[in-house]
Amino acid sequence: MEIAREQSRIAIQEFTAEASTEATARMEKLDEKVVDELSARGLLEDFDEPAFQILLHKTQLHAATTSEDADHELLSKLLSERAGKSSKPIHMVVTRAVEVVEYIDPEALMGMMFLWVIVGIGPT
Repeated sequence: MEIAREQSRIAIQEFTAEASTEATARMEKLDEKVVDELSARGLLEDFDEPAFQILLHKTQLHAATTSEDADHELLSKLLSERAGKSSKPIHMVVTRAVEVVEYIDPEALMGMMFLWVIVGIGPT
């Protein structure tokens, strides 16, 4: 029984290390997208805002839970939209959107991104 318990502890530690490595890689991937997006829009100064830093941290945690590139793309776009706006309703909507991205079906997510492109970029 002791041998089995020790083996299960070792297995848990190994899986935890693997999960931690994967989560870190996913967060770094998101960070690169966010910095690129904010840099392109000239919004890097928003990193000095505490509320933005808190939302960035929450977004990183949500990015760690998904391996979907579309999810990471959407999360970076949401942060970019939040950085560009100073209104509280926008902040509230973006914060909630960040929380639910991981639960959205990939096809629905693609549809939402398509709609965002049409509405956001189409008129310009």
